[in-house]
Amino acid sequence: MMSHKAEEILIGIIYTLFALTLIFIVSENIYNPWIITLLSTVVLLSFSLRKFFHLPYVIPTAAIIFELIIIFIICRLDVSAMAFIFYLTLMIDLILSRPIKQAAVFALGSFLLTILALIIKFKFNPQGYVPKALIVTLAYGVVFMAVYIAKCLIIQNQIINNTINELKVKTIEQQATYDELKEAYERLEEMTILKERNKIAGEIHDTVGHTLTTVLVEMELGKKLASRDLPLALEKYNCAQAQVRKGLNELRKSVRMLDNGSDILDFAPSLLVLIKDTEKHTAVGINTNIGELPELSIDIKKTLYNALQEGLTNGIKHGKGTAFVFKLVYENNNIIFYLADNGIGCSSVNYGFGLKAMRDRIKELGGSLSIECEPNEGFSLEITIPYCQS
Repeated sequence: MMSHKAEEILIGIIYTLFALTLIFIVSENIYNPWIITLLSTVVLLSFSLRKFFHLPYVIPTAAIIFELIIIFIICRLDVSAMAFIFYLTLMIDLILSRPIKQAAVFALGSFLLTILALIIKFKFNPQGYVPKALIVTLAYGVVFMAVYIAKCLIIQNQIINNTINELKVKTIEQQATYDELKEAYERLEEMTILKERNKIAGEIHDTVGHTLTTVLVEMELGKKLASRDLPLALEKYNCAQAQVRKGLNELRKSVRMLDNGSDILDFAPSLLVLIKDTEKHTAVGINTNIGELPELSIDIKKTLYNALQEGLTNGIKHGKGTAFVFKLVYENNNIIFYLADNGIGCSSVNYGFGLKAMRDRIKELGGSLSIECEPNEGFSLEITIPYCQS
């Protein structure tokens, strides 16, 4: 179960998503805005009753089914096809607040109702509903897995916190210097939790960010081709679906690596696979030079692999780059990592979550990060990590 504070945050997010989606579809449906507004208000009222009143178990379950049906009616009335976000929002709430088996049943029900609404809306014409059904399928799959993994991490974090709290109480009871031990332990606890949280967040950011960037490129191509070349469009959607599966597998592998500290096998081949997949799914070119490297530590391998993921993702998504130069060599007892693109560049560097995580990892290894960028002159980053062979 989630903490009270986390549940309040979730409810606030859901209300916000409902409001934004409602505003959007009302603005797009000028012929029947009042009925859509009324139905959406009914859904929100039902959701509020479930959340704020401790009702018998059967009543909330019936309310969820009622909400699914009302949202199906909204999907039928909505010409913008954005009403299925109501289903995704409801699915997020169910995954986080209910047992996973129940959440999966309701998620499957909402997915089938969404597909049914699309089929009816396009009058059983496959060329109309198949591309949108593929997008809906990808969206449901990605959201379900992402939220389920987030729930697992929250539960694990709560178990760790509960265990730490129990140990803290026992330790305090046994020690005479209560105040000093309490202060030191709390500092250590905060530092440990923050470090693990940042590590998990960094792994998820690097893996999901890179995967979703390539998936979005594939889906944009598929959307452009849907009206004139449906087989090729379906091929692009299938590639995007394959990338989502691969991203989920990489995410699971990252979680396992955090759990047992396993190494990245075949470091240089892993980099080449990442480069070839990026070229295949985003149509960019990457000029690659990987020299002979010494046997590196686990932390250095992970840092360099994630740096390449982050650099390619930022260069494609934000820099609009179409060509990259990548070099990784060992010179003068230093690992030299260099990545540059031909994108739009920028006047100043904005250290978002990914770059901050990269900088912190490099700093922990005693290395340095150098970034150069100019408007219309591309973006480059260079990493230097001292490493002496034993």
